[in-house]
Amino acid sequence: MDRTKDQWGERFATCVNGVNIFAMGADYIPEDHLLGRVTEQTTQKLLEKAVFANFNSIRVWGGGYYPDDWFYDLCDEMGLVVWQDFMFACAVYDLTPEFEENITAVMYIIGM
Repeated sequence: MDRTKDQWGERFATCVNGVNIFAMGADYIPEDHLLGRVTEQTTQKLLEKAVFANFNSIRVWGGGYYPDDWFYDLCDEMGLVVWQDFMFACAVYDLTPEFEENITAVMYIIGM
């Protein structure tokens, strides 16, 4: 983010490879709370609607869910910039030793 001071106070521009872009888009959260029902086809239709609305960016919600690789491939094919929140960015969590151990184990299993 380019947040340099300007004549009005402070800039807030998305900077990609040193170039400021106007990012217009929406927040992506899974289409269904039962993640097994989220399919590539339903997500593709949703992203196509975003492109039809002249969006050029999608923000992936930081609520402990990362989309599958095909989501990022679809965004790339459609020219959508992805703003990826950090996992667990959208809430306050009580980081007990047990919770930390569980997160570490899951990250190991999924290869992160």
